[in-house]
Amino acid sequence: MVYSRQFPAQHALANHTASPGFTVRFVGPQARFLELRPLRFVGRISYSLYLWHVMTYHFWNAFVASPPHSSFSVRHTTAFQLLQYAAKYGIALATATLSYYFIEKPFVRMGHKLAPSATPGRPELADLPVEPLDSNILTTRSIHA
Repeated sequence: MVYSRQFPAQHALANHTASPGFTVRFVGPQARFLELRPLRFVGRISYSLYLWHVMTYHFWNAFVASPPHSSFSVRHTTAFQLLQYAAKYGIALATATLSYYFIEKPFVRMGHKLAPSATPGRPELADLPVEPLDSNILTTRSIHA
């Protein structure tokens, strides 16, 4: 097996062109599972997690994963590797959570204050409730797109 560090452009192109055409609608146990609070929380911080996970993993691998004083036999046991994965993911989640609440949310709030109104010249429309689109419309539109 030859290891290549080149970006697999053909796979990325296929994924990005095909994915807008698919809409998945979960019902029943799958929907209940995806609505669990921990999963919704991960969805809320997912952009911060996306931004921070690589730096967290590189930091972990450079400074924690293989310190010079640890013995070779301990570092390569399954239990130690599982502990490392748990710590690495925990640090990434903690970093993403802090980033979400102390960086992302304040900047989004500031953007809402600075952005022009969505209904310029019609302030009476600004407080109207916004109805979500019917899921059948989204499914139909995504299939025919």
